[in-house]
Parts: sequence; structure tokens; C-alpha cells
Amino acid sequence: MTLLAYPLAAMVGGVVGTIAHEASHAAVAAAVGTLERVTWRGGVTGGPVVEFRAGNAGGARDELVRKAPLGVGLIGLGVTLAASTPRALWWWTLAGATLGCLWSSPADLFTDAADVADDHA
Repeated sequence: MTLLAYPLAAMVGGVVGTIAHEASHAAVAAAVGTLERVTWRGGVTGGPVVEFRAGNAGGARDELVRKAPLGVGLIGLGVTLAASTPRALWWWTLAGATLGCLWSSPADLFTDAADVADDHA
């Protein structure tokens, strides 16, 4: 096995984690009844966007939808650390997926940033 296999495994995991990130937004938004649509923004170099109805600033539904990927990512982090076998390619894939899930935009973390992002969309 070449050394190139480890970063490739992490990159594949990162793509999976990014998909899981947006999917968790969509799943929670659908569960709380605020999902508007899932779309693609930015052409070939863009990515998926989950649009949902935001409630009151800082409302529980709004925060659940915004923070869902962090919960999934923290679970992935726990599993990754518990597995503790960094010589295996699957471990690097899992680590990449965890990082892809935890990678958040300011709009995911702060309601004020989401309001600015919506104004510029």
C-alpha cells in the first residue's frame, strides 16, 4: 500500500462527511417541519444548500437545524477516537468524514451570520 492511499481515503471520507453534513440539516429540518427545499448553488464548483424556514431568532427549531451536523460530527469523533487504529484506511476515511461533518459555516453557528448570508443570497 502506498502512502498516497491514506490522504485519498481521508478525502473520500471528507466528501462523505460533507454530504452527511447537509443531509443532517435536511433530515432535522424535515423532522421539525421547516424544510423548504434542497438545492444546488454555485454551478460545477458549488455545493448542496438546504433551505428551511427560520423561526424566531435563536428559536429551538432553528438551532436544532443549524447545529445538527455538529451533533453527527461529535458522534463520529467519538467513534473515530474509540477505534484508535490509524494504520487502517477505513480509520482515515472515518476521520475525513468526521471532519467533513464538523466543518461548519458561520451561518450554521450564529443566527446573525445566517441573516447576513440570506441577504446576500
